[in-house]
Amino acid sequence: MIKLMYPTKKALNFILLVLIAGITLQCKAQEKSTQSSQTNSGIPAWVIDPSAQFSERTYLMAVGSGDNLADARADAMLNLAQIFRSQIDGTQNLYSEFAETTRNRTDFTSRETIRLMNNIRVGASEELLNTEVLKSEVGSDGSYYVLAGMNRSASVQVYQQEITNNYQKIENNKASADQATGTIQKLSLFKENLLLARINENLNEQLAIISPGTNNNETAINMLSDAQEQFNAIQESSIVQLSLADNNQIIKDAIAAVFQKEGFVLGDNYPVLKVEINYDAQEANLNRDDAEFVLWDLSISIKEVETDKDYNTFSTRGRDGAISLRDAFKRAEFSASKEIESKFSRFLNNEVLSNQ
Repeated sequence: MIKLMYPTKKALNFILLVLIAGITLQCKAQEKSTQSSQTNSGIPAWVIDPSAQFSERTYLMAVGSGDNLADARADAMLNLAQIFRSQIDGTQNLYSEFAETTRNRTDFTSRETIRLMNNIRVGASEELLNTEVLKSEVGSDGSYYVLAGMNRSASVQVYQQEITNNYQKIENNKASADQATGTIQKLSLFKENLLLARINENLNEQLAIISPGTNNNETAINMLSDAQEQFNAIQESSIVQLSLADNNQIIKDAIAAVFQKEGFVLGDNYPVLKVEINYDAQEANLNRDDAEFVLWDLSISIKEVETDKDYNTFSTRGRDGAISLRDAFKRAEFSASKEIESKFSRFLNNEVLSNQ
């Protein structure tokens, strides 16, 4: 027969004391943990060291702050975009050219490439790929704090696919250029290839930031070098001849700048395009004692020499005023130049370069 042994009263008191001590120590540890989640300045501890809670191998991270949650989130996204912008040279000029081209040419590249290129644009808070708010908290200082993280592995797949797609488009353009007989068509294709190659170089640099070691810079550099060489070769024969009756240098320079931006060179020997410019500005009598006014008209006609093709005529007009008639004429020239810079640039792309 087994005899059960019961603890003595003294033993029970000892066990109770041990349990109370354990509970007390656990509460103190939790209290210490809670207190340590905020720094002395009132900033959450994870703001100082996000990697203590989230893996840097999984996320590319940035912290933001603000007076409310929305401002803090926008600041975090902005700081994440700044990582790309600060570590990649020449992003602003590339993005400006890219944005202008995609505005003029809706078929230039994919929506996904546009999203990826937006990573280098300051303020691209709504465009960052595979990015989410990992943590948010109000500090004891009253500010809102947000941790934004871009999922590295998910983003790598998208980048690699878009880079491959752009390379394939470059190869398709090369094949089209081999079949093309016109200089302008070749110029358009090789200019597109040059921009695509520069975009891919940038995407590879972004990829190196997201996941070091997964990019292929050598391929990107070689493709860019080939695209530049092909563009330079066709550019030498892409000559535009400008004719302006009254030889208004301001108007002529504005039109020349648009053609040069698209890769053409100016000259009179063996042009591929002949451009006739008509600019007329006349005093407008509006019976105003406080100002003088000028009415102006501008038309630009383009002929392709190789095919003897006449394109549609670009035309615009306006009215400008100033205290003196001389200043009114100057303002008219300025207004016409702005129209050339914006509207004629789109016209040239849509009418001449996109319909080859």
